[in-house]
This record gives sequence, C-alpha cells and structure tokens, in this order.
Amino acid sequence: MTRARPLPFAIEIGTAHANWLPVEVRLGTHRERISASGVTVTEPVSALLQLGSLALLGRDDTAAVQLWCEPSGFWLVAEMQHHRVDLELTFTESMFPGRPHASRDATERTIASCTLGRVPFALVLWRSVRRAERLLREAWQAGRWRHELPAGELEALGCALSERGALRRT
Repeated sequence: MTRARPLPFAIEIGTAHANWLPVEVRLGTHRERISASGVTVTEPVSALLQLGSLALLGRDDTAAVQLWCEPSGFWLVAEMQHHRVDLELTFTESMFPGRPHASRDATERTIASCTLGRVPFALVLWRSVRRAERLLREAWQAGRWRHELPAGELEALGCALSERGALRRT
C-alpha cells in the first residue's frame, strides 16, 4: 500500500488567550507560528472558512485572510485558477499602527508559497477548524476570544466538501 504524499499546506489553530489566537501555517517546507489578534475587524477563523468555501465555487478569484499581529501582520493569499489554488504567505510590516494598508508606511514580502487543488485546500481549512472547534468554543465562553465559533460556516463548508466526496476518507 502506498502512502499519500503530505499536502504542501497545513494550518493548526491553538488555544486562544486574551484575544490572541496561536496559528501555525505550513507552506511547503516553511513553518510560521503566528499569534493572530482577535481584536481586528476580520475574524480569522470565519475568514478561513469563507476562503475554503470560495475555493469550492470554481470561479477564478483572489482572496486573503489577515492574521494580524499589530502593527504588523501576515496574509494568507489564495489565487484560485482553474482547478488549483496558488497560496502565498506574506508579511506586512507597518511603521504606523492602525494604518496597515498605507503603501508609504508599510513593507510587504512573500515568505512562502505553494500550489494545491481546490478541494484539498478547502479540506485542510475545514479540518483545522474542526480540530480546534472545542478549544475555540471554550475560549469564547471563558472570554479569552471575542468571536463566537462560526458554526454555520463550518457546517456549510463541511456539506460542500461532502457533496464533492471529500469527507468519505476522513
């Protein structure tokens, strides 16, 4: 029996504390440990699930998830073309907190990149949130994370993956 090659992308969500969420992102051979802020407008867990759902729609599109570290931040950028997703992890360093997108005061660099299929990409995102589901719910209830688990988005992505036969193997 041959073993399947590991996917070039993985994401692990840890236990939230004081509105900080530890996230480990692996693209290819690069690993990055990030403490994502929960104080930002864009909640990272919901944004990850939305990114997975977008990948399954089949349209060519580009979207990103902000893993903000205040005042700097990481972006997981997904460019969806045909049947694949080109991923980049970029780091944006802002010299002025509160103005992360102002080009004159921010520098951006790509740290790592990889390519994988749309369904495997969405499956990685769904599995990472499913594994962290209990931790996220407990952190929200204890006041350590300000965002309630996006259970509806998690279920919707799971249903979309199931329709494509991706969950039979889990």
